[in-house]
Amino acid sequence: MVNIEKTKKAHHKSMEKGFLIIQKELLFTDLTILEILVYSYLKDKIELSKSNSDFYDLNELKYYCVVSNQELMDFIQCGKTKIIQIKNNLEKIGLIKQVRQMDKSNKIFVNDYKIQ
Repeated sequence: MVNIEKTKKAHHKSMEKGFLIIQKELLFTDLTILEILVYSYLKDKIELSKSNSDFYDLNELKYYCVVSNQELMDFIQCGKTKIIQIKNNLEKIGLIKQVRQMDKSNKIFVNDYKIQ
């Protein structure tokens, strides 16, 4: 069973330091700054997921994170429509994959950005 509260506390503690790692190559893409911030936030969440084997998907053979739209809305201070648009754009270009869960936030698999 996943201890969501423990994971949330660990993540919020890491974010209290006031920094987020952004891959500098992302700044020279067609991504908007909000898309870069959300992608970087999700990458950070994946690193936390790697410390908890409950967030490993045996079908995808990858770690995933579970992030609500509200959490992302609070992070970048925007509305639900904008968050959904950002996530859909990131999925469309292959940076994330979302898998629906019944009555829960989506599982989000985050792919590495590959320099082209």
